[in-house]
Amino acid sequence: MEIEPTSQQLESPLTTSVAKAERMARLEATPWVTYTLLAVIIAVYIAMLVVGHGNVDRVALLFGDKEDDLIRQGQWWRLVTAIFLHGSWVHIGVNGLSLYWLGNQMERLYGRRRFFMLFVFSGICGNLLSFLKQPAPSLGASGALFGLIGAGIVFPIRYPELISPKARKTILTQLIWITVLNLALSLAPGIDLWAHVGGLIGGGFLALFLMPALLDPRPVNLWRERALSLITLGTVLLCLLSAGLEWRVAVKFPQQETQMTYAPSSQNPWWSLKVPKSWRPLALPQGAGVVLVSPQGEQLTVAERIEASPVQDFIALWPQGVQPQRGEVAGKPAWFAQLQSGNAHFDVCVVQPYTTSFVRLVLMAPSAMAPKAHNDFLQILKTVEFHHPP
Repeated sequence: MEIEPTSQQLESPLTTSVAKAERMARLEATPWVTYTLLAVIIAVYIAMLVVGHGNVDRVALLFGDKEDDLIRQGQWWRLVTAIFLHGSWVHIGVNGLSLYWLGNQMERLYGRRRFFMLFVFSGICGNLLSFLKQPAPSLGASGALFGLIGAGIVFPIRYPELISPKARKTILTQLIWITVLNLALSLAPGIDLWAHVGGLIGGGFLALFLMPALLDPRPVNLWRERALSLITLGTVLLCLLSAGLEWRVAVKFPQQETQMTYAPSSQNPWWSLKVPKSWRPLALPQGAGVVLVSPQGEQLTVAERIEASPVQDFIALWPQGVQPQRGEVAGKPAWFAQLQSGNAHFDVCVVQPYTTSFVRLVLMAPSAMAPKAHNDFLQILKTVEFHHPP
């Protein structure tokens, strides 16, 4: 995005040697805010990979993705923290390259302080509209990036005297095509269209009040500069506060006392169990059961069998050498086993409350989490209830 100044600008005081030197310095300045944001999102993604043992989806909630229910419960900071999270290598790769390309240009155009405010404000607006319109969890810097596009579209319209008509037409044509293409791609499954729309609107709105530093013909105003620095500092503190609040909540996740009840999808379930409310259900193909995922990456697979073969037939399929232990769950006969496969730990329990019906619970976790996972599994088994024959 190259800016061609108008003739009016060339006749203004900015044409002095000092003004030219300042403009050249801004054009050639290293976009440190862009590079810092890139470093942060990459560092956070690596941390998610480490904590999630290679699966970032397992720990998205733990790191602060946009979760509507938790935001309603008061965790407002997820509107901020979700900006810096990504769900895959492709996700962070696309957003990282977009941030590098857009950030390099927009930071030089708007200046470091205005650029940072645009990025964070747009990201919050995107997550806020997603919260209002899209109930599914989401994460990513896409809303903030759309905000930069929105600002790029608005500034040549808002300040037409700062650039030539030719440059204005070129900028608007490029950015409008980019916007249309990306919004069209946002219609694909799994992409949060509302976050993109919210970011675009938020960035465009804020750009109405932010004159690009590179093209600002006004003399330096001490009070304006102080106010800009104060708002930027507040934005930085908001990001740090949000990260701190999420950290404080995350370390308490293992002690979650609030529980939710899971039961088979029927109007009159014949059994149920409870898991911490922070666990997230993942749907499986019909009849295959459900997987409940903890913020730390534990996966509880729950399945039931009605009018099935006796449970001993299932136990016979366990790896050779594994001897299940007999016991009881909710007063019903049950079989237990702990298995190890590669870097994964498994806790298995099969409960046979009725002659031709049984429930199978399998908790999988990274081997490093085996003691905690086993304890969580035992706590969940204590909540199992059987209400009536199926």
